[in-house]
Amino acid sequence: MAFEANPDGSTHRIFVQLSNFNGFAVVDFAKHSEVARIAFPSEPGGFGIAEGRVNTPAHGIGVAPMANHYG
Repeated sequence: MAFEANPDGSTHRIFVQLSNFNGFAVVDFAKHSEVARIAFPSEPGGFGIAEGRVNTPAHGIGVAPMANHYG
């Protein structure tokens, strides 16, 4: 999981990796609900098989700050 903060430092959204899904879900913290599901492009050649990550092909998640996001 990765968290995005509001300007006051409270949690705005949570980005969650999902098993058996090549992508992640976006959860609105105030609404307590999933507001989006982002699918990554399919990878040819069996991405994740050699690493044993067939059901969870992503490896890590992060959120970068965005200038003037709230203003």
